[in-house]
Amino acid sequence: AGRLQSRLDKQGLSSGFKAGPDVTSQPIPPARGRAGGIETDMLGDIPMAQLPGTPSTGRSAIKSPGEATSPTEKQALIGSYVGGFSNAFLDDYEKSQKYKSLVGKRQKLLQAQVDAFQERVKEKMEKYKKRISDLRKNEENLMEENERLRKLLENTGKDHEDFQVFAMELKHKQMARRSAEERRRIERNQMRQELVEDVGRYEAKFVDEMLYDNENDLSEAGCVHVWSHRCNVFWTFVTPFKDDIAQISVRYGTGMAAYFEFYRYMFVNTILFVCGWLFVFLYQVIQFGISNSGIFYNIQGFYPIWFYYSSLTVPDLIYALSIAFTVGYLVVSVTFRLLSEHRRLVSQSDSERVLLRYSPVALNVWDYRSVSRTEVNNALQLTSLHLKEMLEEDELADSIASRTSWEKFWLTARKVVGFVLNVLVILVSSLIVIGVYYYKNAIVTFVPKDYEIFGELVAPTVLSFVKAVFPMLTIIITEFEMHDEAGVLLQHQMWRLFAGKQTFVIALVAVNFNSVITGNDFDDQTYVCQEDEVGSVLFNAALIEFFTSKMALLATYYLKELFKSEACGCCKNCCGSMLDHEEFRASEGVCHYDNLY
Repeated sequence: AGRLQSRLDKQGLSSGFKAGPDVTSQPIPPARGRAGGIETDMLGDIPMAQLPGTPSTGRSAIKSPGEATSPTEKQALIGSYVGGFSNAFLDDYEKSQKYKSLVGKRQKLLQAQVDAFQERVKEKMEKYKKRISDLRKNEENLMEENERLRKLLENTGKDHEDFQVFAMELKHKQMARRSAEERRRIERNQMRQELVEDVGRYEAKFVDEMLYDNENDLSEAGCVHVWSHRCNVFWTFVTPFKDDIAQISVRYGTGMAAYFEFYRYMFVNTILFVCGWLFVFLYQVIQFGISNSGIFYNIQGFYPIWFYYSSLTVPDLIYALSIAFTVGYLVVSVTFRLLSEHRRLVSQSDSERVLLRYSPVALNVWDYRSVSRTEVNNALQLTSLHLKEMLEEDELADSIASRTSWEKFWLTARKVVGFVLNVLVILVSSLIVIGVYYYKNAIVTFVPKDYEIFGELVAPTVLSFVKAVFPMLTIIITEFEMHDEAGVLLQHQMWRLFAGKQTFVIALVAVNFNSVITGNDFDDQTYVCQEDEVGSVLFNAALIEFFTSKMALLATYYLKELFKSEACGCCKNCCGSMLDHEEFRASEGVCHYDNLY
């Protein structure tokens, strides 16, 4: 209470209160509240010992509303108290707003105090180091004196006339040396204790200043906490699904996690690309609004300066900057990610392996929501597959550790050869796409007019064939490289397929933009402008990509399902009820839970 009273007097909050008549007060049952940072009793007993301008001890000289002799007096007292607390609350609010504007100065002051404390600690440590050095030198001198006296006694022997004097002097020097060692130890401990006490006093002073000397320091700490929380939220936003991918990796393995990690990376890369592209797009919108309707006319000349554009024209380089940035970011980050994964696999040893990782999987808590036979069987099969993968990972780690130098060299050579072959496949496929689309009009001229439609289908057919063969070749090459983990193999397959598809798109865009924009192959009878023809070509390429990649997989899946259903019908007609096909399909290719042991 005394500290609170002194703090209120120091901040001058007493000017916001109005005192009532000078009569003795008697408390009535209070109704608790807060105003201006002071705990009060609204329309009841007011702790007058905490009010500024009143004595901190003894009875208060201000009359409370409970002691009023008339309704008018009581109403006046209530009004004075409410007005006083309202003024105090407003004053406190204004002061808090003023303090918020001084957060930077407060931080600089605290940093200066921290720097001053560090300088004092350094000075004190230098002083103690010098003192310890002097004591050590004195101790070395005493040791030299002891050694000299010992040799002198050994050379002269007990028959020397000054033997007793030398012996007493040697004993005195030895005691002095032990005393010097003890003094050095004591002073070192004293130095450490004083440093610890200084740190404790500084911490107490810092906390006292933060919590008591300035009321707004709590709000400053709250602001810092809010900003740190916002930074964490932003970091979680720019790296989404990180915890989810970690959970997928723990439960379903690294291969499944690598698949979802690829899509997470593409999502983040899309956000970065859109953020970079908006700068260019917004400029074009502003220019369009100015040229057509006069909207945004006042902003003309300022927006280019903000984003370092030319105020007159937009260079072609700006359109390529956003794409170059995202592609460069993609390549660099993927390279670092693959290097870190490779370093982790190489540095993994038996001592780093978790030995008790089977228990959480085998003795996992049972899901109470599993009520049907199918759900129970699925849970058992999932657990058995997870245990099987863990056993295979341990066997793989043992095989990696037991490889010879020649085997490691041979595997590295296979990876290098496979990577080079994959790059050549991408380049050759891109050249085929460029050549076919560049000479597609010449190809049409060699086809008879009656079969002109087949000539027009040559380019889409070749593109479809290349896009259908390229994934199969990529998968064969990556399997030839013999990667150790299935997750690493899946990562290489996805990133190489992605690089190949991007190369095809770049080649297609380059050929069509070059031929259409220059006007060499512009079809003015079908399209209104050159941009429409380019958009049509890209849209057709997207349709071809969908039908050659997605629809082929869907057709293969449905053909397999149709074949299984026909085979199951045949077996049912032949074998009757001897084979339960549902159980056979559920357990097909699966290591059962009870067969693992």
